[in-house]
Amino acid sequence: NESQIKIWFQNKRAKIKKASGLKNGLALQLMAQGLYNHSTTTVQEDRDSD
Repeated sequence: NESQIKIWFQNKRAKIKKASGLKNGLALQLMAQGLYNHSTTTVQEDRDSD
């Protein structure tokens, strides 16, 4: 049922987050989809420093 599926995904995300120690949401999403290649990348955010 739907709530079981939600819990399954929640557990999967928690497991990935715990294993990776990453706080980067995009990296976690990619890892959950099996696309993250475990290499260290720097993400540069465009911030206006006015």
